[in-house]
Amino acid sequence: MSIGETIKRIRLEKGLTQKQLGKRLNGISQQQIGQWETGKSNPKIETIQKIADALDTDVMAFLDLDTEKYEIKYGSGMTYKGEKLEPYEGYYIDLTDKAKLIDDYETLNKLGKKEALKRVEELTEIPRYTEPDK
Repeated sequence: MSIGETIKRIRLEKGLTQKQLGKRLNGISQQQIGQWETGKSNPKIETIQKIADALDTDVMAFLDLDTEKYEIKYGSGMTYKGEKLEPYEGYYIDLTDKAKLIDDYETLNKLGKKEALKRVEELTEIPRYTEPDK
């Protein structure tokens, strides 16, 4: 799920309009929120924290991370299976292959995304790609 889709989902769960969320974000326009939600633009990473605060939710909801594998340690960053993640503009983000895959996926058009999902699904059916590494 994209950041925009997550913003929309949580906003609707909270019963807020785009305009109401904009007010909580100190005057962000309804149009800007609409652009985020439709994927026409993406909020800056520091804005994602403000959106999470405005929606009274954890910022992890917007980062598409498996929260069972991640632990946030405020002030010292975030860890992934005991390994510290790389800092980016004051936030700790996952720079693993999963993040690159998501990044690359987001650059695809609708047809490309459909094809990418198809190919990943095909890989999951091949035992040498799904069995644990030795």
